[in-house]
Amino acid sequence: MKIERQLSAVQLATGVILGGIVAACGFVVLIPQHSGISSREARIFVSFALVVLGFVISLWAGSDLTNGMQGGRWPDEKIETMRAHLESPWLRGLAVVFLVLACLMLAFSAHDQGRGFFWPALILSQTITRLQLSAKRPPVTSEPINWNNASPLYSEHWGER
Repeated sequence: MKIERQLSAVQLATGVILGGIVAACGFVVLIPQHSGISSREARIFVSFALVVLGFVISLWAGSDLTNGMQGGRWPDEKIETMRAHLESPWLRGLAVVFLVLACLMLAFSAHDQGRGFFWPALILSQTITRLQLSAKRPPVTSEPINWNNASPLYSEHWGER
């Protein structure tokens, strides 16, 4: 017998955030003075593993959260508080701050070590944006317009200038 356990929306949102942080840490490991790993090959291996692991966790949790939100897996009462937090202007501002920080690091860094922080800032900005898009309210679907029953357009002023 297989036991299935579904994660809550808050747990999946936490997975998106943690995956983004793990992926961002993977790029920080590449910078020699910020990692305790002396071997270049070991830094590259650890960095690659962290980035892949972080992206897999973040993308899995994000897609599961999006499917759950769009499919109505959780009642609105349980996710309304989380949606309110994710729709706050402060969180959007934080995503913009990370994006501006990434662009400034890329533009004004004179050496490659400073540019190493470009990727973590960009990943964190994209993680916040992905999380906000995952928790978006599903679109309200209405009945499509039946144009076959509509009367033809007519105007008494057509052709006048």
